Amino acid sequence: MVRPIPWLVLLVLPSCTFDPGAGFARVSTTSVQLSLDSATLVDLVGSEVVVEAARLSFDTVEVQALEGADAVDFDPADPPDGYTLCHGEHCHSTSGELVSYDEIIADLSGGTASFEAVGVIDAGVEGSLLSGAVVSLTGSAPLPLASIARVALTAPRLVLEGRTDDGLDVLVEVSPAADLSGELLYDVERTGPDELRLVVEVAVPDTLLEGVHLESLAVDGVAVIDDPEGDPAAAVAEALRTSVVHGTLSPVD
Repeated sequence: MVRPIPWLVLLVLPSCTFDPGAGFARVSTTSVQLSLDSATLVDLVGSEVVVEAARLSFDTVEVQALEGADAVDFDPADPPDGYTLCHGEHCHSTSGELVSYDEIIADLSGGTASFEAVGVIDAGVEGSLLSGAVVSLTGSAPLPLASIARVALTAPRLVLEGRTDDGLDVLVEVSPAADLSGELLYDVERTGPDELRLVVEVAVPDTLLEGVHLESLAVDGVAVIDDPEGDPAAAVAEALRTSVVHGTLSPVD
């Protein structure tokens, strides 16, 4: 895939099948930095929760490229509705966010384009969100010639314990269906470095409990959120989905 530049009106992205057995570079070192925006959370009615423990686990880290976006009309000089100024492979959305060209192209494709894994690093680990944990992964992954667009943590699971300002214990165990994903821009080229270091930063928002009325869930002084079919867990999962995830690939020294 060739990333668009401002004078392109039509972006043609060739279809290709990535062979996981061959690579032009290799992710040989991976670390994931975890954090929670605040150790004090607020629920739907303003009750404050002091977080005593918070952990995030995930199965794998995927390095992804955009596939299936053939002949998508996208001109950064004339952004589609919902976007304004485009520069540096990003456009400003009307909501104030910076959105990458790849994400816009995927949206414009009408479902024909998707982010697909071109490299997978096994994880199966858990890290604390309170201590600013850095989780180091021992696995490696070959990468094909590709324009990397995104990084994703698959099968995330959040476990959180805390207490409200009026003494209600709070226990949360949520496993959202969606991966936690964010931008990672890197072109794997024939003349590029052979060994790469992947650093992923994950910032979980302090809005986790804003859609939940904890007091209404209280039983014997404890509010438990762990029913995957329940609205409280869905609200926490949706907030978790908005975690800010950012990846960086760089040569190994």
